[in-house]
Amino acid sequence: MDKIIKLCESGKFSEAMELIQRTIADGESISEIYRLKGQIEFDRADYDVAINSLIESLKIDEKNQSALILIGNIYALHKDDFETAMTYFNQVLEFNSDNYVGLNNIAGIIAKHGDYETAITYFDKALDIKPGYPNALFGSALSHLYTEDYRTSFDQSIEAMLNINDRNDPEFQGVYDMALNLSIDAAQKYAEQVEPSSIYQDLIKDLQLETDKEIEIVEDTSIGTPAKMEIAETYQREKHIIKIQSFSAINAYYVMHELMHLQLIAEARRLGENELFKSTITTKELFEKRFNKYKTTIEKAGVPSERHQALCDQLYQGLCLQLYNAPIDLFIEKRLYDQYPDLRPIQMLGLIGISKPAIEGATSKSLKKMVPPYIREPNIAMSTTLLLQLKELYGIDYLSFIKEEHLINKGKALYNDYIEMRDDKSPAEEYDVIRWWGEELKLTKYFKLSSESF
Repeated sequence: MDKIIKLCESGKFSEAMELIQRTIADGESISEIYRLKGQIEFDRADYDVAINSLIESLKIDEKNQSALILIGNIYALHKDDFETAMTYFNQVLEFNSDNYVGLNNIAGIIAKHGDYETAITYFDKALDIKPGYPNALFGSALSHLYTEDYRTSFDQSIEAMLNINDRNDPEFQGVYDMALNLSIDAAQKYAEQVEPSSIYQDLIKDLQLETDKEIEIVEDTSIGTPAKMEIAETYQREKHIIKIQSFSAINAYYVMHELMHLQLIAEARRLGENELFKSTITTKELFEKRFNKYKTTIEKAGVPSERHQALCDQLYQGLCLQLYNAPIDLFIEKRLYDQYPDLRPIQMLGLIGISKPAIEGATSKSLKKMVPPYIREPNIAMSTTLLLQLKELYGIDYLSFIKEEHLINKGKALYNDYIEMRDDKSPAEEYDVIRWWGEELKLTKYFKLSSESF
């Protein structure tokens, strides 16, 4: 028997079948022998013969659940006889109501037949027995997608990913990738049903009262990011302005993100502890001095000397923006996740949108040649914190795209700074994280944090 199983596991089905037939000819009546024979015949699409073998298996042991599920599978999917199939499936439940794998398989077959509501009930039974079982979560999520319950489909596909600790586990082979694609599909369909202004209108009202300033949202296709907040006091205006590239549900998430920036600022101002992130002539000169040491390397990478200053300015501005925003964004995303659960499908799409250029920057060979290490490595480390949060909140693992392990480890150290403060952060303490990161990344001389004054 063990030899037959090993032959089947190694894909040597013809040899296994020969051994099975010899065993039967020798008069050994074992239920599992006939079940394996039926499985091989099923794989060969010889369904009638497989049914006969499975019936022989059940004559010997009527409680052989694998045989019951397989024969039900044949009737459901290849004989178009769902009533007979359900007879066999129900016997599985009678003999073992705790067989969550069997329940999941039955649910999958019912779903393939197109009866998604019934399939969901079986997936639910499997999950009652084995909470967090990824296969059942994915099957249920897919069934909910077909019933147009996009929110449940999204939630369950995310839960499936969060419950897969090892993507190489044979039991869950392929489930992670399918669940990821399904979560994106469900989130996009969910977003299509959402009126963008309904997402942020209440928060706008609260912040207008809090800041005593009107908040205006305007479309501006010229901005380089999906959304941009212009604080009234910074621009010496009577109102705050949020610029977005277009009005859509996805960009509504970016509006919420910018509003959260304003909320953090308002909380810090309430205590008189808000701080401004600044560059000065001195900090910029220090950056340029170090940048100029790489002129030869940059020219070899294909950047002509007349473009060096523009590249230096671009890299400096980008690094400062990232150092200011990346740590604060972690607190913002967690707050959005906790306080606005209905935003989660759209938030996930937004985070994926942000992460893709970060991954491209981290994996670009041309940028590795062109950008000095003192800029590139902190950039990747800070981008890694975004990927770590995406994995923590939604189970989406993009870390494998980054091949430089030392930068991943540096990013994890930065993320731990955020975790240390996350659960009991007081207003304005996010600025401490900026300082910590500046020290750890050796960037403190390139920026200033100073108290805000009016």
